Amino acid sequence: MIKHVVMWRLKEKVEGNTKEYNALEIKKQIEALQDKIDVVIDLEVGINFEESSQAYDV
Repeated sequence: MIKHVVMWRLKEKVEGNTKEYNALEIKKQIEALQDKIDVVIDLEVGINFEESSQAYDV
């Protein structure tokens, strides 16, 4: 089994969209990969709602 952890910090606003909106879009698109990549058995995507300078957003 291979585990891979990826975390991102997002900018407050990109192309007119808020950080929250972009985080939800990233989550939706990553979750859609499970149906497109047959070797992916399980994946989890979480959005961090804690405001901290050390926290990642997705």
